[in-house]
Formats: sequence, structure tokens, C-alpha cells
Amino acid sequence: MVETLLLLALNLLLGAGCVFAVLRQTPQDVMTLDGLFLSISCMVLALVFFLNGYWTLRSQELSPLLQRLLPKRKKSEKPEAHPVVRKEVPLVLDHGAHSAMGNRLVFTVWFWLVLITLVEVFLAYIQLDVTTMLILLLGFSLVKAALIIAYFMHLRFEKRSLMWTLMPAMVVTICLLAVFFPDSFRLLELRP
Repeated sequence: MVETLLLLALNLLLGAGCVFAVLRQTPQDVMTLDGLFLSISCMVLALVFFLNGYWTLRSQELSPLLQRLLPKRKKSEKPEAHPVVRKEVPLVLDHGAHSAMGNRLVFTVWFWLVLITLVEVFLAYIQLDVTTMLILLLGFSLVKAALIIAYFMHLRFEKRSLMWTLMPAMVVTICLLAVFFPDSFRLLELRP
């Protein structure tokens, strides 16, 4: 439970830091493309961190702690019209439950990775338009990265909140690359 509380505190701290970064910008900074992109990225990351903290608070691991901390209702208060019956489930932490992937699954994912790599090598030998080639190679690379992250890094078997924390960071990184990539062409024109 200590690790969960530390992750909750880290989520809240990072979310507050992202909000602070947006609030620190002046209106002139936000009017530029870079400032607007930074503001939007920070707000999306703050939302992800706060939602992850909310889901952590609602988890089974912290619900007994929250029930002890929240004040109990007085007997004179009316009960809800349709009370929800909650069955208490004992908390069992089994960290090794997802680590043992079957050999068939490992070899299936490995087969698809090898097949996609062979297609990428084949694409290098045929004559295609450069733009088409880059789009195909980037698409295949994203599929391979998703397979590796999901199965070999075990993200498919983790909590959903971890996935919702990591995936927006990847999307923001790809968007940053797309924003700053055109600057490289400007550098080519500056060469003597």
C-alpha cells in the first residue's frame, strides 16, 4: 500500500506541475505555435495524471483506507433509495501472475515481429515513392513498437491506469517530433 500511496502522491505532484507550467505562461507565449502546443500538451498530461490519481484512489487497495478516513454517516440520515450492495473481496497481491506468458503467445508475437521486419526489408529493395515508403515504414514500426510494449514489456497485463499514463506520453512525443521536424529543412537552407 505504501507504493500505491507514493504513486498517488507522484501523480498529484506531476499533475500540479503541469498545471503550474501552463499558468506560468504569459498570453504572448500562448499566441505562438510552440507556446500553444506546450500549453495543450501540459494540460493533457495534467489530465492524465489527475485521472490516474483518481483511479488509484478508487482502487480496491485504497478503498479500506478511505473508508476509515471518511466520516461515517449519522443514523438519522436517510439511506439511499437504492443502496449498492458491495461484496467485500479480500485483497490478494500476486505480482507474478502476469509474468508467465505461454510459449505459444511469445512465439506468435515473435513471428509477427519477424514477418513485419521482413516486409520492411523487402520494401527497401523495391522502388517506391519516398513519401509512401516513409509512411509504410513508420506505420510498420509503430505496429512493432506496440507489440513489443504490449507483450514483451507486459503492458497488456498491467493496470489500465499505467497504460493511460504511458500512452499519452508517447502520443505527445510523436506530436513533438512532427512539430519540430520541419525545422530540420530550415537548417539545410542555412548551409553554405
